Formats: sequence, C-alpha cells, structure tokens
Amino acid sequence: MSRISFYLNDNMDEGRSSSDYMIRGNIREAQRQAAPPVGAYPSQQYEPIDIGFTGKYNNWFRENVQRPISENTPRGMWEFMEENPTLNQAIGTGVKNLGQKVGGLFKGRSMSGSGGLIQAASASPPLADQILAHVQDRLGMDTQKLNKFAVAVSGMESDYGTNLFNPVSSAKGIYQFTDDSFVTAKNRLKNILGYLPENIKNVKSVDLLSAEDQKALFFAHLTEDKGSDKRMRKYLQGESSGRELFEKNHYKGAVDAKTAERMNRFF
Repeated sequence: MSRISFYLNDNMDEGRSSSDYMIRGNIREAQRQAAPPVGAYPSQQYEPIDIGFTGKYNNWFRENVQRPISENTPRGMWEFMEENPTLNQAIGTGVKNLGQKVGGLFKGRSMSGSGGLIQAASASPPLADQILAHVQDRLGMDTQKLNKFAVAVSGMESDYGTNLFNPVSSAKGIYQFTDDSFVTAKNRLKNILGYLPENIKNVKSVDLLSAEDQKALFFAHLTEDKGSDKRMRKYLQGESSGRELFEKNHYKGAVDAKTAERMNRFF
C-alpha cells in the first residue's frame, strides 16, 4: 500500500498511525511541486493548495501547521513537530488545559507552535480581579460591588482621573496615593499575589501606571488595611454608602468641612 493511499484510507488496522505519513513521502513532494515558497523555515516553504487527492491533507496542514506556527520557534523544534503532528497536537491540548487550570500559565503572553504547542494557554485575569477573588474567598461573599466603590473613589480623589496631581502634597494618580501610601500599596499587592509585577515594581511614580494597575494597587491597599473587612461587608451588604470605608481605610486624614461636602457627592 502506498503512503498516499494509507493516509487517505486512514486505516488504523494497519498498525501504524496515518500521522506518520502526513508530512513525509509522496504527499509532501506533491505539495512542494505544486505550491510556491512563502517563508524561511521548512514548514513555511509551501502554501497548501488543493491538488486533488491531497485536499484532505492540505486542509490539515493549513490549519494545524502553517497558520499557527511562530517564526520565533527554534528550527529544531519546527522540524521535530513537523514529523510528529499527533504528538504535537497532544502537547498543545495538554498545555492549554494546564494553562486554564492555573489561571494563565504564561501570564497572558501569547506564544504559538505548530498545531498549537503553546498557543492557547489562558491569560491571567486582571490584577484587580485577582485581588477581588482573594477578598471574596476571605469574606465568603461576592465582592464585585467594590468596582462601583472604586469608581466613586476615583471621582472623589481625582475627578475620575482628570486631576492627577495634588498641588499641596505628594498625592497623585487616579486614587491619589502619596509617596508613602504608594510604597504600602505595592507591599500589600506583593503579599496578595506572592510577587510584584515588574512594571509596578520599577515604576517611579504611580501616575505612570495604567488605570488597571492603579486600580489593583487601590484594591490591595484598601482590602489589606486594618478594619477594612467589617466595613467592606457593610458596604457589600448595602448597609453603608461606602463613606466610612473610604474615610477610615483609604483617605485616613482629617475631614474638614470642604472635604465632607465633597464626600457627600460621591457617597
């Protein structure tokens, strides 16, 4: 039986997987003769086209080898995966499942290999969501309402991110961290996550961070503050406007008449 007829019949009773012949032999040679070069690496050399009896093979090649493949993949791995497509698919599926289980094995970095070797590992949730999940486990209640609280605080502190710098103190950013509270927030974030993302660790000023990263720091600072659990529960249960939580666990300063009047607008 020829390699071509073996693949097309997909006769598993022959004792060898048809995948052994998917890329080697007559089919690959026919493809080379029928298609122009399109890339630098061996698997990129020939764009699959339908040439009759190889149509089934070409569809497999197009979807599982050429399209997903990354030019950053080392050449040795390229050729190994070319010759072992079934193994490649199994590895790709395993990596995907593992990534989903650990909430983002590669922290959102997208990498691909032939047939999806590392293509689909799940991205990590945003840092703010990770913190809320941590607090939810601790309180035993849904914490999504704290996103609404964060919006109110951003309005109170910086007019929703439009006034980022306090002219009379070191406070800055959407949530107006002082230089000291910024350090505290980073330490608390590290305690929650077990690590501190490099961009947050190395940034010189909180206002240089993205809105999402500032929000993560806000949640870390707030939720790890002494006495915040009791006040968060009251807010989440609808027993408080959040004013006390803001004043005691975020603002922490003397509330003068002007500040109190402004707080009435947001809480």
